[in-house]
Amino acid sequence: MVTIKARDERMLVLYEEGKSNEVIQVILATEFPKNIITARTVAEKLWKMGKKAHSEGSEAKEGDPSES
Repeated sequence: MVTIKARDERMLVLYEEGKSNEVIQVILATEFPKNIITARTVAEKLWKMGKKAHSEGSEAKEGDPSES
């Protein structure tokens, strides 16, 4: 239980650094190999903690279609 709490605390630190769900998942899998979770679970846990998780693809901005 201690490692899960530590993992979740680390998840919040990474979130505050602006990391995406996918990046957070990879870092947590490396640091907590016995408690691996998916990027989707990262998003769900952050949401339950009152945070707005973001995915790497959500950061892309749509350009002006006339520029194509």
